[in-house]
Amino acid sequence: MKHLPLDLKVAAVSIALLAGSTHAQELPGRVGEDLEPRRVIDSSTNKIQKIVVRGKRTKLRMAISSIANSMAKELQILLGEEETYAGEREIYIEMLEGEGGETDIQVMPSVRPFEDSDLIIKLLVKANAKLDRDVLGHGIIDVLLYRRGLEGRNTLNEAQSVQVPVWLSHGIIEAMAWKKDSSQRRVYEHLLSKPDLFPLDKVLDTTVRDLGEFDMINRTFFRAASCSLVMSLLRQDGGQESMLGFLSEVVLFEGEIDILLRKYFPSLSIGANAMQKTWSLQIAEMAAPKLVEILNITKSDQRLTELLMLNVSDENGDAKLIPFDDFRVLDGMEVSQKVQATESMRQGVVQLSNRCHPMYRPLLLEYALLAAELCQGELQNLTDRLPLLADERVKMLIADERCRDYLDWYQITRAYEVTGDFSGYMKLKERLATEREERKDVVIDPYLDRVQALMSGESEAAYKK
Repeated sequence: MKHLPLDLKVAAVSIALLAGSTHAQELPGRVGEDLEPRRVIDSSTNKIQKIVVRGKRTKLRMAISSIANSMAKELQILLGEEETYAGEREIYIEMLEGEGGETDIQVMPSVRPFEDSDLIIKLLVKANAKLDRDVLGHGIIDVLLYRRGLEGRNTLNEAQSVQVPVWLSHGIIEAMAWKKDSSQRRVYEHLLSKPDLFPLDKVLDTTVRDLGEFDMINRTFFRAASCSLVMSLLRQDGGQESMLGFLSEVVLFEGEIDILLRKYFPSLSIGANAMQKTWSLQIAEMAAPKLVEILNITKSDQRLTELLMLNVSDENGDAKLIPFDDFRVLDGMEVSQKVQATESMRQGVVQLSNRCHPMYRPLLLEYALLAAELCQGELQNLTDRLPLLADERVKMLIADERCRDYLDWYQITRAYEVTGDFSGYMKLKERLATEREERKDVVIDPYLDRVQALMSGESEAAYKK
């Protein structure tokens, strides 16, 4: 640009400022004291959210910037804030692209003082390795919560440390995901039926080290439990406003977290187990099936089996249920009695048709027609059709299982690199291998190793040494 006339330089700079998203930024002295002063670094900046991402790899830098800005907006929506307010400080995300560093940590949030008069919030991102989207998301949430908790502060005492409770960052991320898709409720069904799987005390006491030692199942339960806790807090009277107050203090809080929760959410102090009850009610709500939720083929068949029952009276006049296949017990009854015996089944089939798998709706129609014929005394068609319908259901179940097995096989065989989807499986596999090495039998295990080599296609020569 040095060969351009002055007026063209001014115009070019004006256009760059108006674009404002991606440009080469001259690093000021007050930011990144560990970097050389006055060095020019490519950066992507969002002026509304006050998030600056710096690094040389343009595509990765812009992707990180997009993720950070989206998460900042989603957090504002979750807390009921206006999108025009982000905070008093900028957040700097630095992409570390060098070869140095032996740590496996991909992101590292930090707060640094500047000349004893201000605080700099940074997120260091290790960009020379495959970046895990979930890990990046948690780092972004941490620095966003840092900014909220440090509003109005320019310095920190030496004894003060800035940290976000593990359950809070995971709970917020899962709550934002739940707002977009609330259909994934199976894990909440497990938590509701077996509360001891991940009790509330364990959720609040979980540390970063504990989380790293969890297997995939425990991590999934922890995320769900944290999500339900955050959602239960937000649904309290004035929950969003109370959550803003809680977030303004939690990053520097050093006491028992339940004390701080009761300070900003007074309803949790009503009764000895108020917090536990509030959390359990939220889990029950999240586990409840929605009216528009479609059942899969297996659950559709299970529900249909439960419905195909006739309600008749025994010799004492007491009601009892018998399978629809035993329809001949209705022989000799009046039409009104037959209608009464099949009424519950017919209503249940109609209700199930609203939520069953689409492939099951023709079967439900057949069963409804057969029930109507039973009331009219036309039994021959039932004798012929019921076995055929039962065979059709078995075929559909087998086809459904084969389809799921094929999809699992396809996903596994097409996974040419390790992703986050199988991280829990890989950790479990490594742990089992370690435990097996510790308990190896000197007589039996050499033969098992040879069988394993043959099954996996490895050379047997390695085991002949």
